[in-house]
Amino acid sequence: MKIRLFISLARPVHGGLQVLSLRLAQHLKKLGHDVRIVARFTEARPVDYVRMETPRVFSVEGVDVEIISVQGWRCWLLPLVSLLLRRWKTFPLALALYQAAFRPAVDRALKGADLAHYFGTGAELLGFAVWASARRKNIPFVVEPAIHVGQWGEGPADLPLYKGADMVVAHTEFEAEALRRHGVKASHVHALRVGFDEFEPGDGAKFRSAHGIEGPMVLFVGRRCEVKGYFLLLVAFATLRNHLPNVTLVIAGPGEAAPSTAEGVLELGRVTDEIKQDAFDACTVFCLPSMGESFGMAYFEAWNRGKPVVALDLPVLHETIGASGGGLLAAPDRPGDLVEKLRLLLEQPELAVAMGARGREFSRGYSWNGATQSCLEAYSQAQQNQRQQPRS
Repeated sequence: MKIRLFISLARPVHGGLQVLSLRLAQHLKKLGHDVRIVARFTEARPVDYVRMETPRVFSVEGVDVEIISVQGWRCWLLPLVSLLLRRWKTFPLALALYQAAFRPAVDRALKGADLAHYFGTGAELLGFAVWASARRKNIPFVVEPAIHVGQWGEGPADLPLYKGADMVVAHTEFEAEALRRHGVKASHVHALRVGFDEFEPGDGAKFRSAHGIEGPMVLFVGRRCEVKGYFLLLVAFATLRNHLPNVTLVIAGPGEAAPSTAEGVLELGRVTDEIKQDAFDACTVFCLPSMGESFGMAYFEAWNRGKPVVALDLPVLHETIGASGGGLLAAPDRPGDLVEKLRLLLEQPELAVAMGARGREFSRGYSWNGATQSCLEAYSQAQQNQRQQPRS
């Protein structure tokens, strides 16, 4: 098949959906499919609907990435889109103008394609432009929103996109059930078991030596922002140090560091994959107290190194961390519970090792090969659903 994967923001910018779209593209290509990622941005996260990047095609890890933008007089439509989106009553007009602005670029990107697969929610608007083009070309449209149930991705600007798609891909049964509750047909929802990147073993001893770490170590890998639990962990760690003075917290990821932190915090910022794997090998516990997740790929990366994880008790994580026994879930409404869970694993090394081993065993059931086969099953069902759509 000729498949086009659309996403607002593509690699090399890091993020769960960015990794997922790239890995699926790579594995679909290995199976002989003609695959390209089509995106609006690849340099930085967008801050509005007006900014654009230069249209071009380049390669990322063996996959072609095409950047699309608005040309000519259509550029003047985007400021109107931003203005009209300020009021819900004018959302339909804003959407119509956005689709008109991107129609030529999306139509060109889908020329000769057999299927369009969009990663993202409806509020980003790009999915609606892809949907409209897919309908004009009479090809299946698949959307993979990665919603955070109860938090975002389920608004009135999102649901029409999901209900209109030939297939909606969920990352867990919890997300799939939420989509069905919102009115998406059961035959149009497919739960995909996501894979994760498996790297060569890192050098934990080298990492500890380089940074002078001797005692227990807690690792955080992710964007340094509130939604990923960065500030929550910093507060918890300050309390944790009162009980375990020799513990170190290592922070790796993009974003601005907090203005002041407790003693024992090592801020690395963005790091290479090699350094990240060394850090995973060096840590005692991996902690990412994210306030919302669709799947949680980073927990699997920690399990791949046999490390236990600590996260917030989100319903979506019951299918992974809860089911695996590979870590502990802390109550989101009890700040002290995060401290207690970290302290338990740090003070009981044998429990930490056992949980890490259980997580590693559980993670073996998740792979990119399996995710790709599951994705192809979703495509097959989407084709069937699309053929059954009434024609206007």
